[in-house]
Amino acid sequence: MVYRESLGGDHNYDTLELDGESYFPLAKKWTLGLACNYQSLNSDQNNLSPTSKPYIGLRGIAAYRYQGDQVATLQTQLSYNITNRWIVSGFYGIGKTKEESIKSTSETVDAFGAGFRYQIARRYGIHLGMDLAFSQQDTAVYFSMGTGF
Repeated sequence: MVYRESLGGDHNYDTLELDGESYFPLAKKWTLGLACNYQSLNSDQNNLSPTSKPYIGLRGIAAYRYQGDQVATLQTQLSYNITNRWIVSGFYGIGKTKEESIKSTSETVDAFGAGFRYQIARRYGIHLGMDLAFSQQDTAVYFSMGTGF
């Protein structure tokens, strides 16, 4: 994304975000899911809005708590199909921020948890569920449609 004053923006900066996720069947009832995310901010301005900066987005970590000029996350989720409609899963994720300034800093955090999904529409493969996630600072409950990623 490109933000420029000449395009009507308040500041000049660029952001980049790359996402990837994949699922690997391990056995008839077991599935391993992997997801990764990379975000970067390129700007020479110091007065950008806090929501402009990339942040670690993991279940169990509050949004915008850990920000930097570069952010990378990696998540894994192991799921077990109890029946055709019920799935339980455990997950773990790790994220790292890097701040480019006079004093370059970085921070690494992780989160983990468990959850379940119920398939409400077999024809469309739609799942509803809940996750309970933990990190060093927070405990959170998530209600979601689809997978946890």
